[in-house]
Amino acid sequence: MTQTELVEITVDAPLDDVCHVRASGRLGWGSDVEIKRELARASESDWRNRAVALDLADVSFLDSAGISALLAVNKQLVEGGGSMVLCDVPPRINQAFDIVGMSRLIPIVNNLKSAREMLAS
Repeated sequence: MTQTELVEITVDAPLDDVCHVRASGRLGWGSDVEIKRELARASESDWRNRAVALDLADVSFLDSAGISALLAVNKQLVEGGGSMVLCDVPPRINQAFDIVGMSRLIPIVNNLKSAREMLAS
């Protein structure tokens, strides 16, 4: 299975210095590579210093590799001076996040508006 079969990533033009990244499909192995590639493509500067609102509303599947991918992207953002907030997480995906304590590592909010507010503060 190729990376593109796993997840599709779309990065909207930054608004208020926040990048809105939408993931859809299967979030698993290789997803971090795809997310970083699309952030780099959309950024005029180093993507690692960006504030990123990662919208997971259209994610249909998440496994441990997908969780690792999100943690890897978050780590690089934090190390580069950026930050990430997860938003619009489907209930089934949120259950997996609860099991692993994801909210202790990456903030999770209900919607994009809340993500933007958190990233702006």
